[in-house]
Amino acid sequence: MALDIDDASRANATARVGSLLAIGAFVLGALSVAAHRLPAKATGTEITIVYPSDGASLPYLRKSFAFGSAPVGSTVTVNATTALVAPSGGWIAYIPLSPGQFHVRARATLGGTSSASDESITVAQPPRSLPATPARIDPSVALAPQADLTLNPGDAVHLFVKANPDAHVSASLSGRSETVSLVETKEPALNPSQRDRVLGDVSAGGDDVGGLYQGDIRIPISASGELSPNYTIIAADGSHASTNAKGKIRIEPTGWYRTGYIVLESRQKDIDARPFGIVQSQPDGGWLFFPPEHTPFEITGSNGDYYRVALGSAEEGWIAKKSLALAP
Repeated sequence: MALDIDDASRANATARVGSLLAIGAFVLGALSVAAHRLPAKATGTEITIVYPSDGASLPYLRKSFAFGSAPVGSTVTVNATTALVAPSGGWIAYIPLSPGQFHVRARATLGGTSSASDESITVAQPPRSLPATPARIDPSVALAPQADLTLNPGDAVHLFVKANPDAHVSASLSGRSETVSLVETKEPALNPSQRDRVLGDVSAGGDDVGGLYQGDIRIPISASGELSPNYTIIAADGSHASTNAKGKIRIEPTGWYRTGYIVLESRQKDIDARPFGIVQSQPDGGWLFFPPEHTPFEITGSNGDYYRVALGSAEEGWIAKKSLALAP
């Protein structure tokens, strides 16, 4: 079901609240994960960096979390930022970044001794608008859908592409004659997860980033099998460019639905595994509510690592596939 403007505003607000909750959960989880990486018999002041890992590539960000482990009682600094250190030895810090090759340097001190860990990562350059001509699709930004979908006839597929500013952009589904025109949009119209993925810490619109196009295309009632979204760009000089999205769309007939039950991560493997499931507003989106173990849901579709589930007769949510066990 396509969202109208009011629905999109509510979804964005929900996602922001969910993001704040996610940050709190992330901090607690990071400290726990970091502490679990601490050697059982650490000697001296050994320090490790768990995230970001050496050689990692990050999107354009001005700041990011870094976390790791150090012996209990240590004081930890990361690139001159004092880290929060848990009693267990896990530490976390929010550090400034800069584009290009970047070093994360962590130092632990305990008593009169200290040790350091140095890891190199790559931070993407800030996104920029493409030239107005010739027609081109920005290869650094994944087209939507990024992952494979399972949907029903009549469902709407969200489309997104970054191309030349002020171009005519259209999309169609493979083997179908219907096309839709996409609208060049500004940053506030993007949902939070899409905004983070495409822009990082840069705002779209104005002199920053143009050429962001989005829209929806509805799956025809007669559709079956597998479809692939195709994008066509016509730039101001009349030049053309086209490509297919990576994600494929598998069409299932209405009523194929299956039932899944909430399953929890093993607390024997992770003592901090949450004792509930999470229903989200969209894949990687804001949190809606937290169903207990064994709660049943009707699965009506999928997007990558998430199942779409029915919430009443007219609403929907998304649950990570690993959190749902399919009924026989």
